Amino acid sequence: MKRGFALFMLVSGAASADTYDVPPRLTNGEQFNEAGAAFGFCLAQQRSFELARQHHPDLARTASLVEQQFNSRTGDACGSLERQMQRSVEAIEFGKWPSFRTSLVERLALVIVPQLEVLGDRSIAAQFVEDVRSRSEGEIDVAIASQLIRASEKFRKSPESQWPRWTRTWETAASPEAKGLTVRVRVPLSFVEADPNATHMLRKWTLPLANDGTYVMLNVSHFPFLAGESLPQAMAEFESTSPEQMGAYSVEGLTNARLLKSRAVTALRRPAFVLESEAEGSAVGYEGRMRMHMLMALVPTGSVSIGCIVGVPKTNSAHLAALADRYAPLCLLFLSSLTDASKP
Repeated sequence: MKRGFALFMLVSGAASADTYDVPPRLTNGEQFNEAGAAFGFCLAQQRSFELARQHHPDLARTASLVEQQFNSRTGDACGSLERQMQRSVEAIEFGKWPSFRTSLVERLALVIVPQLEVLGDRSIAAQFVEDVRSRSEGEIDVAIASQLIRASEKFRKSPESQWPRWTRTWETAASPEAKGLTVRVRVPLSFVEADPNATHMLRKWTLPLANDGTYVMLNVSHFPFLAGESLPQAMAEFESTSPEQMGAYSVEGLTNARLLKSRAVTALRRPAFVLESEAEGSAVGYEGRMRMHMLMALVPTGSVSIGCIVGVPKTNSAHLAALADRYAPLCLLFLSSLTDASKP
């Protein structure tokens, strides 16, 4: 009876406040494969440190300090990743994790063990330690880093602490729809790049917070000038626009919207608004309620809008305020990262 109840709780998808402190379960083969690759990275690094200390006692203290530094700066991502995989496997078949892990480690060992033999050479072991020191500063394969940072329970509880080390730069030059817009933003590695799903949106990135459709979404949009419009004309209109009018514009197409906060700022050396609002609707395919932080600024080609949206399904609306507060610092860091890509 207890086993059946535990399995039900694992797969039922019922959300609680603690649900958002850990990454959501893996639900398909692609996710398991990507997590497995990162797990193999962690396993190889851990075993390499063990061999470096075993073969070269004079490196032991430095190796241990660098290992601790890596674990700290990645938010104990390797440990979090293994716990995420365990929860995911147990949700599929209760009690399966021990045998699943053993089989996975055995398969990975076939690739890892031959690569570790060179660590008997002190110079190679010392270089490995320095390489991990660099990894701690963000110099790591993006695909692996993304898996690790996304799995970190520390960064789930304190999202802004991944900034700026675990971010990447995205420029509008990467979008064929940019139409002359030249700006850049910094995007946390924990977010997955996705195709736009709205008119004028150039790119979006999503971070699932739970298996029930709770998410955070970042986006960049460009609204080109229409024929006959000019930057001076737009600046005059922009400066005379009230925060309430801009707030209503920012949530066009959604329902039950309300502007919570707004302020006029300067971005890209031109007038801009920072807005916080709530609305109902769908941003990534799930109907629910959303809290949005948005920066809207003028550019020579029109206007640019970058946004950070925290969304929950209607059944979990009670959790929106707490989640929005948790991710607000990261949202504001994302908004403040907007810069002119035409300049160094």
